[in-house]
Amino acid sequence: MQLAVVTQQESFSEYIVPAGNISPSATVVQGISICYDAGEKRGLSKNGVAINCREKLAVFRSFLEFLVSIRASHTGVDPGFHMSDLPQLN
Repeated sequence: MQLAVVTQQESFSEYIVPAGNISPSATVVQGISICYDAGEKRGLSKNGVAINCREKLAVFRSFLEFLVSIRASHTGVDPGFHMSDLPQLN
């Protein structure tokens, strides 16, 4: 799964390691499939080439940081929310 957003000035794009499998028909269309590294860590590949991906909580945290940063840059106002306000994600 990919989480992505594009504004006129910024962009965010990260792949998330899916919990389930990817169907063969989806792989044919997108070229993305599950792969495993030498340590049997689950990941993603596109057309047989490993792509950078992370666990969903890490990606969601980065996405929240992105949203906070673009809000502050567009309004010039501190949004009153800081990443340190979030509980630690394991």
